[in-house]
Amino acid sequence: MTKQVTITIEDEAFSGLTHAAGGRPLDSYIRELLEPHFRRAELEAGYRAMAEDTGREAEAKEWLAGLSGDIGNEAG
Repeated sequence: MTKQVTITIEDEAFSGLTHAAGGRPLDSYIRELLEPHFRRAELEAGYRAMAEDTGREAEAKEWLAGLSGDIGNEAG
């Protein structure tokens, strides 16, 4: 579902906004700017759930340990 919103901004701000959008539709560009602000809670919940997954965390630690071993074996 979509909602239509009318906003009023100064000419200079509008020019900057359209320039920053780089030819993309303004609604898409504004959505990209705003999304992180209302998606933050979802992301935090997802990261929290991932951190609570002990099996996944153990795999990640093992993978990281392997990376540090690779670094030590690089020729320098």
